[in-house]
Amino acid sequence: MKTIIFDMDGVLIDSEPYWREVEKAVFLREGVDITDEMCYNVQGLKAEHVVETWVKQFPHLQHTVNDYVEWIQEGVRQIINTKGHPMDGVLDTLEYFRQKGCKMIVASSSNYVLINTVIDKLGIRKYFDVIHSSQDEKLGKPHPDVFLHAAERIGSRPDECIVIEDSTNGVRAAKAANMKVIAIPAPANYDNPVFAIADYKLKSMKEVIGLQLL
Repeated sequence: MKTIIFDMDGVLIDSEPYWREVEKAVFLREGVDITDEMCYNVQGLKAEHVVETWVKQFPHLQHTVNDYVEWIQEGVRQIINTKGHPMDGVLDTLEYFRQKGCKMIVASSSNYVLINTVIDKLGIRKYFDVIHSSQDEKLGKPHPDVFLHAAERIGSRPDECIVIEDSTNGVRAAKAANMKVIAIPAPANYDNPVFAIADYKLKSMKEVIGLQLL
């Protein structure tokens, strides 16, 4: 039986723009101009690792890593609650894999509060057997632990798992876990050469069913 592991941000919900919007606004208050390109480079990392990157790069920042993480996560949570919606093709894809008898997992770099916010906002909790966050891991993506431990929780071997990811760090993590990976990059990041290591590269979740993976 195949196990399908879904990343969350940028895969189930179009929340990556929310992260960029809030992240840029939080740091702009202290005179740091975070660009979209900079955000793409850290996309998929745990929030604290993202913030640590900017704190090291801009040492004049006055607040703690935890402060910035809390402000960013709360800002993203509020936007998700207001206008979050599933990515194109998500609901059909989830139903397809359920009808095929697949196990399904969410494995995300977001914390459990945000994961549960998204799942409840989209009304998709019934599809998932396991929800797993990098919050439980010492090492986040691109390390494979979040995927390996999520699979362990459901009793699946890596060679039984297919990961659906949108970020370069997530794709690296899935391949490091020896799992197959479907990359669905954001249009602005679609040509990033890192995605060449994915088993499949698609433009939309709507294309997943046509792959005949099962």
